[in-house]
Amino acid sequence: RVMVDYIIYTCPQPATPSNPKFVAVITHLNNLIWKCFFFPLDRFLLCILWRSYGGKDALLGMTLIYQLLMRDEIKSRVNDFVKTVPCDVWHDSEWGQKHGSYL
Repeated sequence: RVMVDYIIYTCPQPATPSNPKFVAVITHLNNLIWKCFFFPLDRFLLCILWRSYGGKDALLGMTLIYQLLMRDEIKSRVNDFVKTVPCDVWHDSEWGQKHGSYL
């Protein structure tokens, strides 16, 4: 929670894809999530969503979420998961291991 608050309060403004400093923040967050496995994406998203922000901070949180979810990294992982895992994977006793291998 403290890290999410720090990111929200120190994120460069304006929070647009045309701002190179904001793009750098998104890139570093993406690397922390997918390359360093510093924290899982779902936990980060839930921390941003459950925190009580107002005004510009709430908008910044939603912009961060949107930018992270629209990255090619998550799109490729979802596409790989859909291609390789059958639709009835939930009937398999090891469905959790198959699902966890993509996170």
